[in-house]
This record gives sequence, C-alpha cells and structure tokens, in this order.
Amino acid sequence: MSTAPPGGGTPPGGACVPCTTGNLHVQVFLQTVCWDTDPLLGENTPDRPFNGVFVYISGPTNKPRQSSINGEAFFSGLAPGTYTVRVEKAGFDDVSQEIFDNHPVVASYTRDILVNSYEVTAHNTTEAVRVMRREYDSSRAPVASKHLECKRKHAVKIPGVPGTRAIWMPIFWFGQDEPWIMWLRDLLWVTCVLTAIIGFATSNPLMGTFFSSFGAYLLNIIFGMIPGVIAITLAGVAWVVLMVVSSIELATGGHPSPIWVCFLAATWTGFLYALAVNRTKEFFNSEKLHIILGGIIGAVVGMVLFFVFGAFPWPSDTGDQAGIVLLVILIAVLAFVFAAVAAMLSHVFMNDNKLEGHLHWLDGFLLPYAGEHYCVQGHRGFISHSTLNADQEFSYDWEFPLGTPILNAKEGHVIRDVKEHHDGFQGVNLLGWQIAGTGNQNANEIKIRHFDGSIANYLHLKKDGVTALVPNLRAAVHGDGPHPGDPVHAHVGTRIAQAGNVGISMFSHLHFMVERGGDNPPDGPQETSTHRPVKFVDADTIRHGNRCYSMRKYLSANLDAGPVKVTDNYPPFKPGGPPTDGSQFPAAPMPPPAPGTPGLGDFPVPPSPSAPPGAPPGGPTLPPDMPAMA
Repeated sequence: MSTAPPGGGTPPGGACVPCTTGNLHVQVFLQTVCWDTDPLLGENTPDRPFNGVFVYISGPTNKPRQSSINGEAFFSGLAPGTYTVRVEKAGFDDVSQEIFDNHPVVASYTRDILVNSYEVTAHNTTEAVRVMRREYDSSRAPVASKHLECKRKHAVKIPGVPGTRAIWMPIFWFGQDEPWIMWLRDLLWVTCVLTAIIGFATSNPLMGTFFSSFGAYLLNIIFGMIPGVIAITLAGVAWVVLMVVSSIELATGGHPSPIWVCFLAATWTGFLYALAVNRTKEFFNSEKLHIILGGIIGAVVGMVLFFVFGAFPWPSDTGDQAGIVLLVILIAVLAFVFAAVAAMLSHVFMNDNKLEGHLHWLDGFLLPYAGEHYCVQGHRGFISHSTLNADQEFSYDWEFPLGTPILNAKEGHVIRDVKEHHDGFQGVNLLGWQIAGTGNQNANEIKIRHFDGSIANYLHLKKDGVTALVPNLRAAVHGDGPHPGDPVHAHVGTRIAQAGNVGISMFSHLHFMVERGGDNPPDGPQETSTHRPVKFVDADTIRHGNRCYSMRKYLSANLDAGPVKVTDNYPPFKPGGPPTDGSQFPAAPMPPPAPGTPGLGDFPVPPSPSAPPGAPPGGPTLPPDMPAMA
C-alpha cells in the first residue's frame, strides 16, 4: 500500500499543489474451481494471483484499463469518491460478491475489499480484491467449461464396502430388500403373462391379446425399451389382426366375445389417443383432463363395438333388464378404467424424462450411490413429480434398503440445512385414525452447495443418519464445533447420510433434486420451479440421455470414498501460490468491451522485489514511498 505525502508534494514530471488525489490498488486472484483441488492444477491448490486480466474502473475520474501483472493493477491520480471495479478475461467470471455472500473469507480480506464499490479518499490508497473463476456457462465458453468437472481420483472400490450391490435378475430379487412397489410391478407382469397364456390355451385369443398388451408394456419397463417396443408393436399388430378376424367371424355367423373386443378396443384406443397427444409439446401427466379424455374416448369406442358384436339379446322381463343394465354399466366402467390407464401409460412411455428444449440442465453429477439401484421415479414422473408441484417436477427417487450409505454426487460444501431429527413416515390416515406410520410429513435432509451456485437436496434420510456416518458433521456446519459455521467440504463419493423412510414416503428411498442457485437464473418467465433438471455422467445413464428413467435399474460409476471428513477446511478464498495467467485452461475469444468503457490503454505495474507484511504470497506491491500522481 502506498500513500501520498500528507501535505501534498511534487511527484516526478508534474506539480501537485496540494495533492487531493488518491489511489486504487486492485489485486486479482484466480480461484481454484473445486475450492481445494483443481483437475488441472492438482490437490490443495490455493487461489493464486491472476495475470493478464483487464481491470476497469468507473467513477469521478476516468482511467484507461490496465492489465494485471502478478495479480495487481494500480490506478493513481483519482479524485476522491466512489469507484466500481470490473475485471474481464476470456473464459473467466468475476465471483467476488459470491465469495463474500456465501462463504467466510480469511481475516485479512474483509467485506470492504471484496465488494464492488470502493471509496477513494485523498492522499490514501484504497485496496480492492477481485476473485475470478473459470467460466461455467458452456454457452459462452464451451471449450473451457468441459474442464470444470471436479474429478478426484479414488482407489478402486474395496469389495464389501457398504453400498456394494449388483442386481443380477430383472425380476424377483430374493434377499435384495426391494421396496414393495418393485415387487408389485413384477407381480403384475407375471400375472399378465400367465393370464395371457391361459387365454390362448383356452381358445380365447382376444383375452390372451388383452393381457399380452399390458404384459408387453410392463416388459418395456422391466427389460428395457428395445424389447419393450418390439413387444408392444407385436401386441398392437395382434390386436389389429384379431379385430379383422373377429369382424369376419361375426359377418359369417360366428360369435366372437364382445366383452374382450370391448376391452381390447378401449385399451388400444386410449393408448393411441395418448400417443397422438404426446406428439405435441404438452406433457400431460399433470393435466388429468387428457387421461380422462383417453378413458372416455376408449370407453365409447369399446362400448360401440360391444353392441356391434352382438353383446346379447335384450330380455323382455323387467327384472332381467335391470340386471343387464347393471352389467352394461360395469363393462363401461371397466372399459373407461382400461382406456384411462392405457392413456397414462402411453404418456410415461412417450415422455419419461422428456422436457422442453429451453430448459437449462445441470450436469456433472454422478449417481449418489455405489453399485446398482432402481430409479423408481424420474423427472416429471406420474406418481408425484408432476408439473403441478413445481418444486418436485425435476426430482429423482431411488430405492434404497434402510440405512444404505448415500454418496455425494458432486463436489461441494455441506451447508447449514442439515436435518436428521425427524422420525417416522406419513403412513396412512383414515378418518382421523393413523392406520400406518407416524403421520410425520417432514423429511430429514442434507444439502450440498456446488461451485456453480446450485444446491443438491438429499431427502427422506434415516433419523440420525448423518451423525451415524459423520459424528461431527452436523455440529460443524451448524456452528457448534471447533470451527463454527465453516462449510464442510464433501468430495465426490464421500458418504453424507443413510437412506431412510422419513416424511411423505411410501418406502425407504432417496429423493434427490437440485436447486438452480443464484448462478443459474430462470430460463424464462414461464419457469416457476426453483430447481433444475439434472443429468449424470455415469456410463450406464448414457442409454437414456444421461438421465434416469422410472422403474429402471442403473449401475453407478460413483466410488465409496468413506465418510465426509470434518477438518479445518480451506475457506473458498485462500490467497497464495505462484501467479498464473490461466493459459493452462482453454478459453473462449475475449468479448468486446462494454459500451461506455473508459480508454483501453494498458498501463501495467512493474514488479517490485519487496513486499510488505500481509501481502499475498507471490504478488509484488508498489514501493511504499511512491507518491500520488496528479
């Protein structure tokens, strides 16, 4: 830091009578993108002085921009007043305000030097610090952004570590502790297959084809889309062929079953109606009107064919007529149910994880577990992740046996919102009586904030499931530990909690969603959700566009790195290390200066061999006796 002579003075080459000007000393640092490790710089990398950054100031005195040398730029001869500082370098962002707002800073760098406005006074030098980070927005710097992943290398996973799991068969995993909804899925499939076999064996191909149609759809969920699409197509062709054959049989005096004709026609009409609707941009899992319309249209078509195919002669006896009317009503209701269910399944078939193109996805996540688990529900799943619930629509649900370790999906910091005191799940309440569960609707959760501002939410955790794995984690982030309120660093793969069944939860599972954060503004006025859709980098998710589809199993590439370590973490801003110019990071072309930018002359500061106490390592400062310049 340098100051002008207290009573004014005469600097070399000019007069100053008296000196009423001040100076602005700007220090620029490049922050380690992963806070304490960088994939291109190594582990335990400090934030270092940043060279070649264009530094602009605006205020009472206009000055040309400067290019930082050894992380410094110096503006002299400034009239007293308020100045703002702006820094620019291709492929990098100024994150100084975020550093202060969201994290503690080291003692020698206070709020006054990290904010964007600086008060320059006469005869004094004002200190300013700007912190930059590699640009995250891939639309602006697509080359640089691909190096933003925080990839720490862990040892090969040790067999037997909690969470190790492999699902060898797609149905009936005895001893695998699967949730009831997965058992129900497979029981329905087996029931459809067996009933279809009975239909064909008893010379009732209409009945056999009806159950084959639902079995084909369930086969698509259990065994994958390719065999599923083939099976659904074959079932559809069989329906068309049977309708033609039944029509010929009716015309030649035969008596095909009108009930199965009705049910088949209703089911496929609802399914095909939904296929047609789903070719539009509407995603109607939350718009129940379309499902109801599919049910009504299918029921109408089915009942018309029911009577066309000669359901039965209408009796003359009044008592028999009443029975027939009730039977027709029952058949119509069943036809509506089959058609509506088919319309809903058609939506899932077409739109599982299919979102509008304008939405900005968050990526770079690994699946939050080791081994294989089932994704019970993906984005906009029809069970509960509907667009009617904007805070749920971009969520994932994975089944987990109770107590399974949950692994961190992306490097970040555990923040204060750690809840593990709730007990029990909502269960079933009937007329004020709690039939099952405790009635608790509050989920335990833990949150991880990532370097791009997004925040991952892990919910439905086991009671005390955080402390069971990391005894001092909650105390540390809540300010009760030796480093009160410090964010705890969580590397990818570290254990952060145990899976539970707490809150509005039907079985033990993990509810995972990511808040977009301050660095990820809404994609437009039509976006109401505070969360973003998420993609994963695990190889097994590539088959579904780096997403997890409902009712499918996925093998994780995440490796169990053991519990999160609560240590004296580096704060996010930790000056030190040798200067860098960022040349090891690919960068986009430098954008043109903003309108109204002061002159573009570069006035670098010459290096100084000495540095006063408290100066950042590696960064030279100006001679202490350098006077202010008029």
